[in-house]
Amino acid sequence: MAKIEVAYSLEIEEYVGAIEANELWIDGKLKDKKAFICAGKDCYAGITCKNMDTYASDRKMIPHFIMSQQDNMHSDSCEIYRDFLEKDVNRNNTKKHECKGKTGKGICFHMTRPERHRIIEHTLPTEQEINLKEREKQI
Repeated sequence: MAKIEVAYSLEIEEYVGAIEANELWIDGKLKDKKAFICAGKDCYAGITCKNMDTYASDRKMIPHFIMSQQDNMHSDSCEIYRDFLEKDVNRNNTKKHECKGKTGKGICFHMTRPERHRIIEHTLPTEQEINLKEREKQI
């Protein structure tokens, strides 16, 4: 998914970045991590600032914006969503392997071996070779 750089805070009525939102939460100016909307023109899609309400020592990932819902709530005139769709199409067109076997939520199984994969062939010894080895042991 395309990265959401900036969102509009409904609490302070300003455009802020995710790191700035975390700093404002630490200062006590922001309380709700879901009180953001898309920064696009005439777009009111809900945005969540993930990890906004955690301290740096307690988190594994830096604060960042994500869509609040799986469904597309962006307006038709939203340039941010159009940029996302454009990047998503470009990303899908540049995939090296086409996924033929899909299951579930985007799980993809590639049914071809990698080019650098080594194949080791094993051959079973013939009866003559076994008999020769046994004779060598006896001698």
